[in-house]
Amino acid sequence: MRDDQRKRLQDVSESLAEVAIRDADPSNWTASDKPLCDMSKDERGDAAWCRKTAVQSVALLCRLQQLLRETGAPGGGDKDPDPEAEIKAAEREASKLLERIGAKNAA
Repeated sequence: MRDDQRKRLQDVSESLAEVAIRDADPSNWTASDKPLCDMSKDERGDAAWCRKTAVQSVALLCRLQQLLRETGAPGGGDKDPDPEAEIKAAEREASKLLERIGAKNAA
């Protein structure tokens, strides 16, 4: 990812964080001051829609932040990973899994 793209994604992430905070605030939901049993059918549907919107906003923010973390520092997202390090890490994980299933001598 280019540095300019990463910067734009960071800007979008900050804007989205404000939206997620607003959407997740229960005081902004339909009939937020009413217990569920006192809500009309329409209010219940609107309140459920508000909650779903909040969940989607937070999920999108989390995914965007994960994407930014995966790309690493600016300029660092284009580097090829060290294949030897990846192989060793995979071998360690495989050994752990084999030990967990009782095949200690299989490795």
